[in-house]
Amino acid sequence: MLEWVKRCDIRDEYGQPVHLTAHQWRHTLGTRLINRDVPQEVVRRILDHDSHEMTVRYAQLSDTTIRRHWEAARKVDINGEAVTLDPDGPLAEAAWAKQRVGRATQALPTATAASP
Repeated sequence: MLEWVKRCDIRDEYGQPVHLTAHQWRHTLGTRLINRDVPQEVVRRILDHDSHEMTVRYAQLSDTTIRRHWEAARKVDINGEAVTLDPDGPLAEAAWAKQRVGRATQALPTATAASP
């Protein structure tokens, strides 16, 4: 692998030779498949992982993928009425920003036994 990278003279954005491993190609493949909506079970089998936990480590969702799915999800107002947002409009951009901030700052409680 290293000889191939040297022969191809692959460089980063600063002109420095890159260090690539076969393992990095697997990570890239897993991530790209997940972000193209390939089901995790299919990605797990392609990568020949024994567990879903291993596949999750390889395949990270991009922010673009998360937003695409969020925009496709049904949204409702306080009365339970369906709300439609123009994905290119300012309200959709504001709603997405609010959703992202909420995800980044909101800690979910851990599962514990219910207290009396």
